[in-house]
Amino acid sequence: MLDVVKKLLSVKNIEDISEKWLEPDPEQAPPVEMTQEEVYEMLFQKLEKAQAENKNVYFRLYKYLDTNLLIKAKGLLAHLPFDLAPWHYPHSEYWKYVVPTAMGARYHCKVLETSRETNPHFTIRVDASHAIVHEAALTEDAEYQGLVLDTIDKQFVVDIGLHFRWKYGGMTGYMPLPETIETTIQHGDKIKVKYIGKNDHGLQFAPMEEVDFTSYIGKPVWVQTYRSGGTVPYFMVEGKYRAEMPVTRTIYPEKKRKMQRLKGQWLNGDIINCEVIDYQPHRGLIVKCIDDAWLFEINWCSDEMIDYIGKEVPVHVHKSEEEGTSYLIDNLYTAKFPTGVKTRNLDKLNDGDVITCKVYSIDVNQQFFRVRWIESKKQSEES
Repeated sequence: MLDVVKKLLSVKNIEDISEKWLEPDPEQAPPVEMTQEEVYEMLFQKLEKAQAENKNVYFRLYKYLDTNLLIKAKGLLAHLPFDLAPWHYPHSEYWKYVVPTAMGARYHCKVLETSRETNPHFTIRVDASHAIVHEAALTEDAEYQGLVLDTIDKQFVVDIGLHFRWKYGGMTGYMPLPETIETTIQHGDKIKVKYIGKNDHGLQFAPMEEVDFTSYIGKPVWVQTYRSGGTVPYFMVEGKYRAEMPVTRTIYPEKKRKMQRLKGQWLNGDIINCEVIDYQPHRGLIVKCIDDAWLFEINWCSDEMIDYIGKEVPVHVHKSEEEGTSYLIDNLYTAKFPTGVKTRNLDKLNDGDVITCKVYSIDVNQQFFRVRWIESKKQSEES
C-alpha cells in the first residue's frame, strides 16, 4: 500500500494513473468476490448514470496537478479543470497550497465526460463551478485564520476561506507585509489576520496584534451573537475574539435548563453582557452570561413553562369585539402561530374552541409561546 501511495503522489497527469493505483473509498467497498476490474467498472457505471441523469455527485479534493485538480468522486479519480473549480484564483499555482488544507471538505459536481480506452482505464471530467452557494458574513476587526498564497507589491495575498474550513470557498484579500516578519512567513503558512474591510481591490486585512487573553479573565465584556439560519450560534467578545458560552450545572447551578433554552432563542446580532471566566488556547475565551435583562427573561420562564416545549398542549380560543382574538395554553399562557398555509383555518375558530397544538419555542422578549396547530378539527370546550 505504501508503494501505491508513493506512486500516486508522484503523478503529474491523471492518465499516468494505472489500475493498480486506484483505491476505492471504503464506503464504496464491493463484495469480496468481485475482481478489481469489476470494482472499477461498477464505480464507473455509477458516474455514467449520474452523468446521464444530470445528478450531482459529491467529491473531495485530492491532489494539485500542473494542468488541473485531481479529485475523488464515487471512489474514482477524476479531472477538475481549474476554470470549473468551486472557486477561482488568478494563478492556478495557489491551489497547491490550498488543496492539502481542504482535503476534508466535500463539494458537489456534475459529471461532464466519462470515457474509456481499455477497461479499466477511465477518463472522467467534472464541473464544480456551482458547488459554493453561500457566503460567509465577515465582521470588521474580528480575527480570522488565513493561508498565505503569494506576495505582491509588499502585500501578502491571504485566503481566509481556511478559517471556515473552505465551506464558503476561497475568500482572498491583502495584508501589508510587515518588514519585521518578511523573512519568517512563507507561502503556504497559516497566519492570523484582522479583517478591516473591503475596497475595490478586495478584502483587506491587518496583522493580528498579540493579545494577552488571560488578562480578560474576571472582567465584564459585551458579546455579540452570530447565527446564520437555524445553525448553532457562535460568539465574539467585543466583536473581535471568538468565544464559547458553555451551559453547565457548574456555571449556572440554578438556571442550566433555562439558559439552554435562552441560548437557543438568541438571534444574529444580539448583544449579551458577559463575564470572562476562562481562556483556553484551543477554544478561545470562555464566557458566562451576566446580563440582568436576559436573566430577567430567564426568571420569567418557570421550570413548568420550559417543560411545555416539544409537547402537545390544548390551546383555548378567546374572541371578543373589544380585545380581538387571543390563544392561551391551558388558559394560562399566551400562544402565537406562525403565518402560513396551516393557519388559514384559524379565522374559522369560535370563542371557546380548543385546538391541539405543539409548542416549539418561547419568545423571551415578548413573553409568549410559539406553537403549531397539529389538529385541524376543532373541539368545543363543552365536549
